[in-house]
Amino acid sequence: RYQLVTGVQTCALPILDNLAAYYQSKVVFRNPAVKTKHLDFSADKSCSIEDAIELLNNLGVAKVSFKGNTIYIE
Repeated sequence: RYQLVTGVQTCALPILDNLAAYYQSKVVFRNPAVKTKHLDFSADKSCSIEDAIELLNNLGVAKVSFKGNTIYIE
């Protein structure tokens, strides 16, 4: 299992930057306050970006969507 990012009390910004880099996408924070939220997130390297976004949404910290080549955080 390859973890894209994991760690208790890790800010959302590095997690989402890492996720975007892995999937060759970009991140747009429509809600800048989410950047400083703390997450504990990991995803298997073989999962699709849609699966990773579903996992992020299940955390309930922000609404995450993917359109085109961009991850949107609201």
